[in-house]
Amino acid sequence: MSRYSAASISVHGTRCRWQICERSSRIWDTRTWQRTSRIDRDLGLTITVLLRTKAQLAKVALGNPFAGSESEPTKLHVTFLADAPGRARVRELEAAQIGPDEFRVVGKEIYLHTPQGYGRTKFSGGYFEKQLGVAATTRNWRTVTKLVELAAA
Repeated sequence: MSRYSAASISVHGTRCRWQICERSSRIWDTRTWQRTSRIDRDLGLTITVLLRTKAQLAKVALGNPFAGSESEPTKLHVTFLADAPGRARVRELEAAQIGPDEFRVVGKEIYLHTPQGYGRTKFSGGYFEKQLGVAATTRNWRTVTKLVELAAA
């Protein structure tokens, strides 16, 4: 049986971002460094690795403040952050919310509701990275719920 219960990857130029859900709970910093080093060595790519346990992914799925009010899952996304952002930066970011799109920063995740679609929002993973100074990767709601399902299997 694999050590991983769920994984997804997206490649943007020479930067890759991984979302990995592990069955075990070892020390995060050591595992993140080991994976980053191995990917750099094996693939020649400098990347950011973001990890969530099965329990953390389940908590993310249960904690979406927009899930009850939006019947179309394509309008919901979660941006996973490498670290919890500073409170001052979160306050500045929250003050910048405009238009129909809305988000909530909860710990190391940002829940995003985009009524007109993710392609039309300014609240992309890159935007959140720049504003919060934290590495980020965004996944649509179907991917998040599928990762939870795979992790539970």
